[in-house]
Amino acid sequence: MVQQSGSVTKSDVIDAGAVPTWSTSSGSLGSVSGANVANVYLSATDPEGTTVTYELSSGSLPGGLSLSANGLIQGLANSVLSNTTYNFAIKAKDTVNNNTERSFSYTILNRAPVINTAQQLLQTFYSGNAVPSTTISAYDPDGGTLTYSITSGNSVNTTIGSANRVIVGTPIVVTSNTTYTIGVTVTDQGSLTASNTYTIRVLNRPPIINTAIVTGK
Repeated sequence: MVQQSGSVTKSDVIDAGAVPTWSTSSGSLGSVSGANVANVYLSATDPEGTTVTYELSSGSLPGGLSLSANGLIQGLANSVLSNTTYNFAIKAKDTVNNNTERSFSYTILNRAPVINTAQQLLQTFYSGNAVPSTTISAYDPDGGTLTYSITSGNSVNTTIGSANRVIVGTPIVVTSNTTYTIGVTVTDQGSLTASNTYTIRVLNRPPIINTAIVTGK
């Protein structure tokens, strides 16, 4: 039997051992408001040209988001009551498991409250009476607790309950029809605010004649 000598070369068999190189910078990947869709692409390359895959190696992604093997962080972000930053590390791996890790963060933003009660004339009443109670309607799109306050133009000595949202005021006396403007601010648990202005109109009362009508015989 004749023995042959020589060498055979096959491609894609031996990896030189170099780790993937990140193209995406470490640090913040950005932000998105709660209940909104996030799409963030990560990128790394392998010096040997093989496919790079990605996996979460420590920390946690924001609720509602997931990482795919091809480096896409996506999903519908969960709501948060205040701006929340999530820190995590992701590993980029080549086909023979050479890998390199990089640290990132992503922030989910709290959304501001919304006041349903439009700017308007809230009440009209006569001089000498107290401001009739009026409820202001507002909500937090993230489901948090709101507080209410009178923040401007409080010439009518009004107050608003932080829990019951009801505007009330002390008796007011005027000598001519007078319109007052007040500002109401709603604050959520993350200290974001929404404000509206409203008007209250106090009417002057007509004079009263005390002398009775006297009729002759």
